[in-house]
Amino acid sequence: MSDDLELKEQGDLPEREVEAVDTEEFPDEDEAYYASASLLIHNYLQSEKGHEIAKQVLDLIKDIKRSTLDRNVEQDKANAEQARLREERLHRFYGWVLVSQNIVFALTIVTASILTYMGKFDSTLAVLFGTLVGYFFGRKTSSKDD
Repeated sequence: MSDDLELKEQGDLPEREVEAVDTEEFPDEDEAYYASASLLIHNYLQSEKGHEIAKQVLDLIKDIKRSTLDRNVEQDKANAEQARLREERLHRFYGWVLVSQNIVFALTIVTASILTYMGKFDSTLAVLFGTLVGYFFGRKTSSKDD
């Protein structure tokens, strides 16, 4: 390198020819194949037949999406109807429970009054009536699912 500096200072440095070397490596055979295949597909899609095929594929995808959404809407409607019917049945059931509680309570009071008036009301009947009334009024009648 010092020789080059000395020659340069003296002006006797010969000009060297620099070869242009392409640093880009050549693609492998597989990469070249895929590049040409993608180019062929691109060119085919640019043609009228390719354009029609692309439109048909997109229409097919839209139809699948639409049918999926329609099926979900129908399923949601069915679920809402089932929930409504379930709530209606629960409402009817708890209505009957309240009616039966009122009937048992009224019958117990009337029966206890009649038996007391007749002098036949003793402690055994009192425990029986108390248990019966306690059973009906002790039952859980709320619609919450705990």
